[in-house]
Amino acid sequence: MAKKNSEDLYAQTERWLRSYPYWKKAVISLQRQYELRAQADAKVIATDTITGGKTNKVHSTVEDLILNLEDIAERKNNLEAKIQLVESAMELLTPVERKIIELRYFDRFSWWLVAAEVGYTDRHCKSIRTRVVHRLKAAIFGEDVE
Repeated sequence: MAKKNSEDLYAQTERWLRSYPYWKKAVISLQRQYELRAQADAKVIATDTITGGKTNKVHSTVEDLILNLEDIAERKNNLEAKIQLVESAMELLTPVERKIIELRYFDRFSWWLVAAEVGYTDRHCKSIRTRVVHRLKAAIFGEDVE
């Protein structure tokens, strides 16, 4: 069971590394959405209406807008926390290890391009990657280094 969990966390670490650049862009997008929504909401608050539907449930436009803003802020905060975990873990790597991870996962380079950039064989880069992902897994998820 522990082996299976370790493999799952290894795969999850790789998913996090591949997702990292997209999370950075998403945070910017969510911040912009939040700002635009807040500006629009300020106009709506002045004209808030409370209505009842067929089920007599009270519905407030302002409440809906606030909930939507809170949802955007929560999603942004969750992504920022994940970004911080990845960045903190990456600080533990040597420059070559960091370069291999960045090229392979962030920039999506093929192995032969990664190898050409760092001056190693693709096979050696893959073995470095395996060791490094285990270390990143430990730093991100609190797993023991294998």
